[in-house]
Amino acid sequence: MQLPEAIAHALKRNASYRVELLEEVAARYDLSEAEYSLLPSLLAKVGYNTRSKPDERSNSSLTKEEATLELSFDLLDFRVGQYAALQTGDRLLAAAERRRGVLNRLVWQTETAFWRAALAQQRLNRVRHVLQTTEAALKDSQASLTEGADPLTALQYQRTLIGMMRTLRMIEERLLEANSALAELLGLSPNTVLEYELPAFTESETLDEKALPSLERLVLTHRSDLRELAYQERIGIFDIKRAITEMMPSLSVTADLGLTPKAWVNAEAAITKNLVALFSDAGQRRRKRAEVADKINRQRALVLTMAAMTQVHASYWRWQNSRELYLLANRMSEINARILTISRNRAGKGLGGDLEVVRTDTEALLVDLERDDSWVNMRSAFGRLFVVTGVGPLDGLDVNEIEMEKLTKSVSHWLANRIHLIVPETDLPVAPQDNGSIYQGTLPPAVGAREPPVDGANADVS
Repeated sequence: MQLPEAIAHALKRNASYRVELLEEVAARYDLSEAEYSLLPSLLAKVGYNTRSKPDERSNSSLTKEEATLELSFDLLDFRVGQYAALQTGDRLLAAAERRRGVLNRLVWQTETAFWRAALAQQRLNRVRHVLQTTEAALKDSQASLTEGADPLTALQYQRTLIGMMRTLRMIEERLLEANSALAELLGLSPNTVLEYELPAFTESETLDEKALPSLERLVLTHRSDLRELAYQERIGIFDIKRAITEMMPSLSVTADLGLTPKAWVNAEAAITKNLVALFSDAGQRRRKRAEVADKINRQRALVLTMAAMTQVHASYWRWQNSRELYLLANRMSEINARILTISRNRAGKGLGGDLEVVRTDTEALLVDLERDDSWVNMRSAFGRLFVVTGVGPLDGLDVNEIEMEKLTKSVSHWLANRIHLIVPETDLPVAPQDNGSIYQGTLPPAVGAREPPVDGANADVS
């Protein structure tokens, strides 16, 4: 399994992401229901009418058939319903932003878990080999103790070996858990055994401090939680407009069409106002409550924006530091490899004991594992830049409608070109037309944290 394939499987099967997809589908149904509620009411009535005595004012019979059509429309209810539909449309867009945020985090988590599992698979056999060597040395020490060796020296030797075995067992447990963690993200059974493509140990892409202004702009325009809050802020504005509209008098128009016994038409227009609500000042209280909620949303947007700016700077410097740590760990691994070679040569010539070889082999293994962790942390820190900025793959596309092969190619293309999405003054990558990729290298429409994205959210999603 390669990394793009793992990410594609996670997008198709991850339970948390599918919950967000279903919530977005439910929001679409809510929008359709809100749009239909704007239509006028058309009531059809068919029945019989009977009296115990004839009506003295007319010569109508005691029993008569009745068939009417009544069309009614309330202007106030229509305007209030229109605001409600616009709010429902914004809730749908907010649900889409939540889904996009979960997608970006899922891609990052899958990438990190994949490299940990791949490196764990590579190191597991070596850990078990060193563990077997240590167990063999322990048995030899126990045998030498029974043959009359110095007890204190033998016991100290055994204590050292047992400490190494304990460390190796904990490492083995951690490496085994890496596969289960990735399987959980992929929606597979925890005991599923996967084979991974081993990574090439290379430095990650480079960015200097000149990229920070570009990252800050991406946070303001593409981070999903800021975009979601912009929609919530606009929903609050519609709440204010609804509260003001509900204080207005209602204008209703009704038209009746009678079909029996003779066709007739009746039209009626009326203006109504609830005087109790007028004098109780309920509308003003709702309006003031909506205005306070709007101020809360604006303050929350400011707090979240500052937090996002802090995160992008912290993520950038964490990534830079992780690159330096990886370089140091890589140098340390090379030095320990040379030390291990020298120790084995000396042991072969009878110049060193088994304990020295086992200790050196264990230390070299621990350094290599630290180098692996440093490399994964470097890749994870680089991937986190895309999470905090909100730049992710497959924006605006339905994962359920994309075939696995095409989705894998699209993810692969995005991974190879994602650096160009955050580097300033660089053209966005465009996928080749003949490779079956659906990714076109475009970012979602820019949305400010404080400025509503577009006017008329229903037009975008209906």
